[in-house]
Amino acid sequence: MPTENSAQRLAEAVKTAQQKQALISQIENLLNDLAAVKPPTSATTQNKYPMIYKILLEQYGKSDTSITQENLLGLKKDLEDLEEVILDVPDAAAEGVVQFAHLWCKENVDPGVLVNIVPSKKLIAGAQCSCKGQYRDFSLDKVIHQKLYT
Repeated sequence: MPTENSAQRLAEAVKTAQQKQALISQIENLLNDLAAVKPPTSATTQNKYPMIYKILLEQYGKSDTSITQENLLGLKKDLEDLEEVILDVPDAAAEGVVQFAHLWCKENVDPGVLVNIVPSKKLIAGAQCSCKGQYRDFSLDKVIHQKLYT
């Protein structure tokens, strides 16, 4: 599990579960490239995998010569260990809510947590949030249901 500081830095760089999955996929591709008969140069790696290169340099203080299988596997494990807040939002709002949700979770949940935005056709407005076994319903649907049935 990443330390609290590295989890915060990693969550700040990645932000969403979708970005995390894309980065893990890039790490797996780079691991395959490194296993090739002729591994890529650091310049090729920097151009082809800029996000991985940036995180290894900035988040972990690794030099460009330390893009090794061990460091990449460590980064992949740190990414997989990051906790996620699952946020169900109305389908139409899914794109615009990422930055707001990331900042809200950083301030109210944990600075080292990622946001997993799940578009929902069942919600009119608001959001439903679950994290660490807790569930909160901040949706308009809940308010309407309470007004009609209580």
